[in-house]
Amino acid sequence: MQKEVNHKKAMIIANTSWNIYNFRLNIIKILIEQNYTVTVVTPADEFLHYLKNIPEIKHIQLNQLKRKSLNPFQDFFLYKELVRIYKKEKPDITLYH
Repeated sequence: MQKEVNHKKAMIIANTSWNIYNFRLNIIKILIEQNYTVTVVTPADEFLHYLKNIPEIKHIQLNQLKRKSLNPFQDFFLYKELVRIYKKEKPDITLYH
């Protein structure tokens, strides 16, 4: 009988993919080596190309993050989007950058 590998889920949330590309790729690689399923949550930008090199990463596009907005309603929409993502993904650990 084969033993099933229990994958834990890690989620990394950042305001740009640039942050992930420049500061978190080593952490992501270590998490994958430790049998974590890694989900990155960022807005889409030109730095998403790193996903081609690490196909184990799941990316979720963050649509409601407006980096320069001071609108509290926009913050509420971002909050609702993050809650929806958390409920769907159910991460064991989360890192905000």
